[in-house]
Amino acid sequence: MKKFLLLVVLLSSFKSEAFVRPDASEHLAQNCRSNQNCDLMLFQEILKLYRPSKEEKLAGDFVWALKTMAENFIWKTPLWGQRDRMGNIIIRLPATGRFRLNPRAESFALQSHMDMVLAYADAKPGEDIRKYFVNGVAWEVVDGWIQSKGKKTTLGADNGIGMAYSLRYLLDSRIEHPPLELIFTVQEEIGLVGAMGLEIPIISKRMLCLDGMTPEPGMVIVGSQGGMGGRIKGSFSGEMMPADSLKVQVELRSLRGGHSGGQIHLKILNAMKGLADLYATLLVRIPGLRIQSLIVGDEEVYNKIPSLFSVVFVLPKSQVPTDLKAMIQTRIKQVVDSLPDENKNYQLEIKADFLRLAEPVPSLEQSKAMIQGVLDAPNGVLAIGPEFPNGVKTSSNLSFWTMGPVKGFANEIGLNLGYLDRSFSLGDLKEVNNRVGLALLNPIKSFGVFKFDNPSNLVPWIAPSNSPLLAKVLSLKDIFQKKFLLAGGLEPSVFTVKYPRLDVLALGPMNQGAHSASERLEIASIGRISKAIEKVVQAQY
Repeated sequence: MKKFLLLVVLLSSFKSEAFVRPDASEHLAQNCRSNQNCDLMLFQEILKLYRPSKEEKLAGDFVWALKTMAENFIWKTPLWGQRDRMGNIIIRLPATGRFRLNPRAESFALQSHMDMVLAYADAKPGEDIRKYFVNGVAWEVVDGWIQSKGKKTTLGADNGIGMAYSLRYLLDSRIEHPPLELIFTVQEEIGLVGAMGLEIPIISKRMLCLDGMTPEPGMVIVGSQGGMGGRIKGSFSGEMMPADSLKVQVELRSLRGGHSGGQIHLKILNAMKGLADLYATLLVRIPGLRIQSLIVGDEEVYNKIPSLFSVVFVLPKSQVPTDLKAMIQTRIKQVVDSLPDENKNYQLEIKADFLRLAEPVPSLEQSKAMIQGVLDAPNGVLAIGPEFPNGVKTSSNLSFWTMGPVKGFANEIGLNLGYLDRSFSLGDLKEVNNRVGLALLNPIKSFGVFKFDNPSNLVPWIAPSNSPLLAKVLSLKDIFQKKFLLAGGLEPSVFTVKYPRLDVLALGPMNQGAHSASERLEIASIGRISKAIEKVVQAQY
């Protein structure tokens, strides 16, 4: 306990700028090898990396640089490694210690993903928030937890800490283990794309996925939800509004947001539902109200509860109520206050101006139909069961929505809307995905040409009860006492389909608030899970 408190004090006194390249030197390796907090040291280096989905090159370069350094100064021999066209990396380490003399010592895999979800607390609708991450993530320690400085951005512990756990074995040949495969994948956060497209064969028959998040110590993850995304994309013809119509822009941001699986039970306000409710409320007093354009959430990001919207309402001059601004403020406050776990420090801006030129807008019928679809679409917890995490068996999240005039095409209105369903039941997943899609598409399909597709389709993963790896893990009674199912997707759902004989479990430290600026990682759990990983790897023979 004293060592832990000292570590917290040291971390708290360190002023992290995270504006330099990560260290991949022999000096880092030597310091790491002599430090019981090696995993934490490596995670601090990973925090310096810019690594959103589809842009993991710097993270891959860091892993590869550590491999090159380790070959020269740690292992003193070339290490087998490959990097495929997508950017996935596999590095194979030889057996160490007593395992070198064991002919039965087969390869064991440690897997993590390199990308992270970007979220910025003060983001404006449609803003490109990548600029806040180009120099990495500045961090601080608060009450024994690592978080981004001022809780301004996601931390990236999902799954930077998993990378750190694997890289520790690359930097320390003194740790006893059978032959290891260190697997680093890309684009996990946008549908396990890297795992699906992995071009390098996995030779191991057992694997630990290091992307797990557990709510308490002593848990091993034995399953995760399947996920099925839906997207409606297309365009339709609008019409011109009179030039003296009033245009009102309403911008709501800094809602709580969060992970669309692990936090769906918290009744966090979904910004798309909030926008639909606002329109329906205003329509009672303003029967000619239309929507010219809107932005909800982050376009093409499915696994976040949207925390912001911007909408441009258009209404006839004759229907403008004198208390319009107060009406909007009052309804937003009522909706936010009705939810127990919402961020009360939201930001709301309202701007109004008369249209100077005729501009294309959806008709009143089209505006109503779009909003009715969002109001009718299932969202949140849809099926429950006490055996599932937080009681959630099946859920749906309306993820993003953009709509507005198409440049260069008179009267043409473009629309792009996405959602993500999750379930531990494949049958439920397909049924819910169809239900949500029909609720959104049916009211508008007669207006124009729309394409409906499923950008992601992931089956649930449940480790079999007769898993030899699970039996080994549960035999370590001083470490593991419970089996846990994860409310979210994990890469074992892909790997176990591609490699049917692969035996997989997942582990991870206590990481809360993933996919939001409130993300934080408990320091005490980092070392605890590191030791658990080591025990599992060493218990194979």
